[in-house]
Amino acid sequence: MQKILLDDVGLNYICATAERFFAVGAVLATMVQLLAEQPSVRLLKHIIRCYLRLSDNPRLAQFLHLPHFASILFLVILADLSG
Repeated sequence: MQKILLDDVGLNYICATAERFFAVGAVLATMVQLLAEQPSVRLLKHIIRCYLRLSDNPRLAQFLHLPHFASILFLVILADLSG
């Protein structure tokens, strides 16, 4: 998903309709929730990049619901240090 979002055509395609935009947002939110169960620094970086790229669209950025990254980040780092 990150490669699609990094391309301007891909970002424009996803942001062309509210349904696509919110579907991608829902998938990212689910992935963040899964990080609490299976922490991964690499995956967290990709998810954050996707959220940042979605926020580049000024028309829809106001509707982007960001998860609480602080607690997820703590769990991911803790798991990475102990692993």
